[in-house]
Amino acid sequence: MVSDAIGRIDTARIDVIVLENPYVPWIGSFGFAGTNALMNSDPGGLENLAEYGLGGIPNLGNDSVIPTFGASTADPQIFEYIYRRRDAEDRGLTYYLEISPSLIPAIWNTSGYGETGSALIDTNFKAVINAFSTSDTNGFVRLRIKKN
Repeated sequence: MVSDAIGRIDTARIDVIVLENPYVPWIGSFGFAGTNALMNSDPGGLENLAEYGLGGIPNLGNDSVIPTFGASTADPQIFEYIYRRRDAEDRGLTYYLEISPSLIPAIWNTSGYGETGSALIDTNFKAVINAFSTSDTNGFVRLRIKKN
């Protein structure tokens, strides 16, 4: 409190807001600390953020969380890319695909695909299906996961 010359009292109120980052207790539960706990660290085959976003275990090569990719059974010109997505909005995660016709030079494009379906895996994850068509002989796709 501060009082001025004529006795008025000005008060200041400070509210403290703690923003919980659910990544921190998750990575800590595997015993990681320091640089091994960073989102871009790679102690087990995928960066920690990818392990977190896909539901992997960062100190194991957990192939069960690797996205799947293949031609649609309904149309061989349609390719499907299926990945596990954590409850993204609650955790501040953004998922998107990048597509390129070549790796030399790699020209990644974030358009040309669409989410065509999803199914709950459990309370934290769902399987997300993305589809895109191609008539090219070669094509490349990658999943990006960003922390907002």
